[in-house]
Amino acid sequence: MKYCLCVIFLLLSLQNQVLTQELSPLEKEAPPTLFETRIGDADVELYSMGSWTMGLAGGTGFSFAQNTGALSQDTFPGFISRQPFYIEPDITLSLWLKKRFFFETTILKDFEFNSILFGYKGGPTDFLKSVLIGNNGITMNPYALVEVPDMPKQSLGVSAIFESGTSRHEIMARLEPSGMSAKIFIGNNESIVENLELYQYIPGRLFVFPDRDLDGAEILVETAGSSAAGSSAAGTFAGTDGRYYRLMDPGEGVINFNEGWLLLENQPPGRLLLYYTAQGRPLGDPELGKGSLCGISGTELDPELEALDFSWNAGDYLGEPWSSKKVGAEGKDYLLLYAPGFFNPFESCNLYA
Repeated sequence: MKYCLCVIFLLLSLQNQVLTQELSPLEKEAPPTLFETRIGDADVELYSMGSWTMGLAGGTGFSFAQNTGALSQDTFPGFISRQPFYIEPDITLSLWLKKRFFFETTILKDFEFNSILFGYKGGPTDFLKSVLIGNNGITMNPYALVEVPDMPKQSLGVSAIFESGTSRHEIMARLEPSGMSAKIFIGNNESIVENLELYQYIPGRLFVFPDRDLDGAEILVETAGSSAAGSSAAGTFAGTDGRYYRLMDPGEGVINFNEGWLLLENQPPGRLLLYYTAQGRPLGDPELGKGSLCGISGTELDPELEALDFSWNAGDYLGEPWSSKKVGAEGKDYLLLYAPGFFNPFESCNLYA
């Protein structure tokens, strides 16, 4: 068995003399200015606030090709992509004379907006409180019915404040970059002009029929879920394409019988079928549809060529037989006027509003 002897020394010392000694004074704080001097009897002070960052950085890497194993230079995530040497200033310098007159400039990183400001700051008893000349901070306090917006870039201005014991006066003048704008009103409504590309037309709303001067016309609208078995209901018609349709409500669109076109309130979610009679003949009759189709050059539309006729017996159009666009319903042959995602030569592509 081993025994350990622990000895504890407690040293107590009274240092009353230290307590009676004078405390050493604190170190003098750094001055708030970069430098301070006098020119004659005028105080001159220079202040600085911000940062001026300079650096040198870069990176590169090498990788082995998976197939050949060759070593080649490559880049990797996290590598610095900037220039090797960079400078990023964000600093404000302010030079004061007699604690009244000053010059202030701000230098920013991208150098797009470096501000310059000359000014004067009056004392508590001076009538002239402030004068500012420059391209930053030239504004006024908001008043009732008067609110001056912030100073935009690339503008120059001057402002002054006068104050007495009973009144306060502010004046300001700014030279701002501006341009002319115009608004057009039709009555109490503003007319807005919007430029659109040709391909930005509104699809599925305007259709031009093969004929004009119609005796009568019917538009069938595909019902929701019509391809499901047993979805037929009162007021619906079963088509030979396996879908179900209903008559278009008057509020869903307008048919112009004289000009032969249809304008819908909204783009339909499903198919549209068209049937009409003209000159006592049904849609698709060889005596109707004269010159209603755009000419074709090869596999493309060519409006410079002679217009083509439409009928169920006209063969095909752009490689697709007209029989594929014929849907039977209630003993009539309807034209598939619209199907989402499919081209239809009778859909007008010039509706933009």
